[in-house]
Amino acid sequence: MVAVAKCIENHLAGILKHWEHRITNAYMEGLNNMFQMVKRRARGYRNDQNFIMMIYFVGSKLTLPPVTGLTHSK
Repeated sequence: MVAVAKCIENHLAGILKHWEHRITNAYMEGLNNMFQMVKRRARGYRNDQNFIMMIYFVGSKLTLPPVTGLTHSK
């Protein structure tokens, strides 16, 4: 019980801020999870710009229009 009391005492400011603003770090944890998923899916990018572009694409939840009626012109 002493360890629990010390833990609460050490983090009291953050605990009170949560109850005041109703904000948690869950949103940031979700973003981090998305970044990690993009990294795993790609198994590496050629440069940082491509990685950042993919994070924006996945994070914005955009969908690409279906590709139909492609013709190959010579």
